[in-house]
Amino acid sequence: MQISLVIDIQDNDEQSHDRTALEFSDEITVQQLKERIKSLWKIDDEYQRLFHKEKQILSLKSTLKEIGIKNDDEIIVKHGMLSVWAQFLSIVELVEVAKNYDKPRHAKKAIQIRDQLINADFFRAYSKFIPIEKNTRQVIAHFEDNDDTKIKNAAIRFFEVMYGKAENPQIKIEFRQKAIDGMQGGFICDVKREAEITSFFLKIHSARSSRSVGQVDICELFVYRLLYLINMGPEVFFIPNVHYSTFALYIATREVDGFKEPKLSQVGNEQMTIRALLKSIFYLTDLHNSNYGLDKDDQLVIVDFQIDDISSGSDKIWKKYIREDKSERCRIGKEALKSFSLDKKIDEADSSLEETKNMLRDRDINCHWSKYSRYLKKVKSNVIFFENKFAAI
Repeated sequence: MQISLVIDIQDNDEQSHDRTALEFSDEITVQQLKERIKSLWKIDDEYQRLFHKEKQILSLKSTLKEIGIKNDDEIIVKHGMLSVWAQFLSIVELVEVAKNYDKPRHAKKAIQIRDQLINADFFRAYSKFIPIEKNTRQVIAHFEDNDDTKIKNAAIRFFEVMYGKAENPQIKIEFRQKAIDGMQGGFICDVKREAEITSFFLKIHSARSSRSVGQVDICELFVYRLLYLINMGPEVFFIPNVHYSTFALYIATREVDGFKEPKLSQVGNEQMTIRALLKSIFYLTDLHNSNYGLDKDDQLVIVDFQIDDISSGSDKIWKKYIREDKSERCRIGKEALKSFSLDKKIDEADSSLEETKNMLRDRDINCHWSKYSRYLKKVKSNVIFFENKFAAI
């Protein structure tokens, strides 16, 4: 006989998350009922807890008729991971109140439990819990920023879109570990398209320990893009994270054709002077031997760096720049600034970051916005100051 049953998806507080009436034969087994529930709410059999008149149904082989289910009765369905959900929320609260040295341990546990919930399709049955889970990401997500899997997943998603994986399914994305003392560290990401391989160096935006996080430095993103525009750096892409951290951003730089580190090439006075010029005007630091070199045409390329303190005025950095071999540095610097057209390239680099800026704002990723405004004013002032000094000599 056909009977109508009300199927009610509830949580442990007896709050309904979905409720609907369905028709069944009273001759079907409880196992068959579970299969129907799975097809509608994606709750695997092993996670389904069924209740009829406040009693849990445990006999899978019994028919609905045999266990006394009648027309218009109500079947309560609860996900077996509800207790795990409660545990997850409790541990997230621990992360918030824990001492800094203890936060990573609790966060790691919370992340493991959250992944269990995701793997069990828990949130497909309890969509009302999704906003709560998203809020917890502000507390625990940044502890995943350095996780290799998260970095690789972000790169895969980004490059599949960039290279049109949907239209070109033959594209393969593979990873290699980069030597720690090599340029940029992290991974090498190889994008393979038929016989062509394009390699990118992939790293997290800024080093952060497990106990502390920092804001995204827009100044650094700006300099990466500017160096590329003036042919002094590799092509660069800024990759958002996929785990909803409000801190993580990844940087991918295209491999420089024929790149040679200083120890493997003869870096001349002209290249070193241009390096010093860019270092001065843009407050660059960490330009050790693995972070710059020559390309296949023996042109200077800066592949990694950090932004130093920007408090020094133009006069101070000028004096430091000309401290060695003033006449030669002025000659080379004057020619370099003329070829760079920095007055235009600075604005071009800034404009090219609009999409990245919008992404950072949309994702609520913490950024040094005020520092960036000050930085642009400082470097523009430095450029004008250097140009005037060169013209006066």
